[in-house]
Amino acid sequence: MNIHSPSEHVKTAAGFLLAITAAVTNGASVDTQGFTRAKVVFDSQPSGASTTSTCQVQTAPDNGSGAPGTWTSVGTNLVATTGGTVGVQVEDIQLDGPTILGNRWLRLVHTGVGASAGGVAVGHIELFNPFAYPVAQANTVGAVI
Repeated sequence: MNIHSPSEHVKTAAGFLLAITAAVTNGASVDTQGFTRAKVVFDSQPSGASTTSTCQVQTAPDNGSGAPGTWTSVGTNLVATTGGTVGVQVEDIQLDGPTILGNRWLRLVHTGVGASAGGVAVGHIELFNPFAYPVAQANTVGAVI
């Protein structure tokens, strides 16, 4: 039996880590080539009166750099509000499905709303079912503990 570590089969990519303000922030773009599934993880702890923290997944065929160079929103908005249920939210994405097919790039977009918006939000993308093993991580993989 051959045992592999999860870091050989799952690629974790940065999205955003930010202080919530009344603004829109684009996260880092992620190249999904070579994978068939993705998972978005969003955790937000909004504070301040009537603060809303929203995470939206966007996709593009060309990393937004070519013509027309546009990003398209897909999936559902992941939302946290002050005084509402706060916790980790997850969205699964089928990269070879009809919604994403032909679009190689993903990114997360965070929108904060509120007159005194505050708190923190974290979003990241995990890529699954690679065509080749082991997966090359963009970040450092620590020792097995």
